[in-house]
Amino acid sequence: MRMFRITGELPEGWVMTPRGEDGGKAHFESPDGRVDLAYYTLLPGIVMTDIDLSCSTLPVYQPGASFLATINWCSTGRCEVDFGTRGSLVVGSQTLCLSSSLAESFSYPTASYRGFEYFIDFDQFDDDTRSTLEPFGLTEENLRKVLVPHELGVTLSPEGSLLDAVHSLESELAHDQPRSAWLLLYTCKLFMLLAELDLGGLQVTSGYLQRSQRDIAQEVYQQIMADVAPSVDLRALSVRLGVSEASLRSYFSRVYGQSPAAFARSHALSSAARMLAETSLPVADISQACGYANPSKFSAAFRRAYDVNPLEYRRRSRLA
Repeated sequence: MRMFRITGELPEGWVMTPRGEDGGKAHFESPDGRVDLAYYTLLPGIVMTDIDLSCSTLPVYQPGASFLATINWCSTGRCEVDFGTRGSLVVGSQTLCLSSSLAESFSYPTASYRGFEYFIDFDQFDDDTRSTLEPFGLTEENLRKVLVPHELGVTLSPEGSLLDAVHSLESELAHDQPRSAWLLLYTCKLFMLLAELDLGGLQVTSGYLQRSQRDIAQEVYQQIMADVAPSVDLRALSVRLGVSEASLRSYFSRVYGQSPAAFARSHALSSAARMLAETSLPVADISQACGYANPSKFSAAFRRAYDVNPLEYRRRSRLA
């Protein structure tokens, strides 16, 4: 039996459902959403999780491993990995993250995340693991070389054959019952390509933020969310927070993946969609409440975002 030794305790609220000898499913209901994941023990020391969530925070499970490296692929959404006083790392859509440090907490700035992650405990590697990896030119040494140096993580946007390997894994995970042999094959291919990377000569992205920078982004977010109108006084905020407007925009976009102005517009239109679905307010009133003095401009913006005009959106939402 290929088991990943679990020595820590699961956070309260997790429901685990084993499936066969090598995997299972887990579900968690958070105050603001839910998490569903499937986990697969591919080899001793290598576990893969397929993650689908719609919430803003997630309790951390500390597996108690003596050494744990992670490989995280974010397909959609955004994930902030908090390393406490050392800062945090933001993993955005279509980004691969390599790390060798366990996080203190996870949060999801856009309240959604879809992707997969590997947990690699080199101390659990055995002869089965090593003999399976060997035909792909993989050894514990070359895997450590690409994973271990990145304590707080490094993020990169894969291209070419590396991106193809990621897409192969996504396609297999999309099956109702992913085939373990194919997951293992595609995993070995992904690991082989990562081991061949020259990260020193590769253009990597850095989503690392200091705690103070993250707090500034959060302050802007709270200002935007406090009002459905798509407006925020960045100049006043930058003066109050003691940073330049350029820095304020940079911190925010690194966490939330959009400029403050674009995020505020998206928030206003999602608020409008909710009001259209849940109330009988006239479209003109909703337009005004969401910061659009001209209903025609509101309708045009709404159509660009939702592919239908406001009245049609209301009609469809009530038929659903």
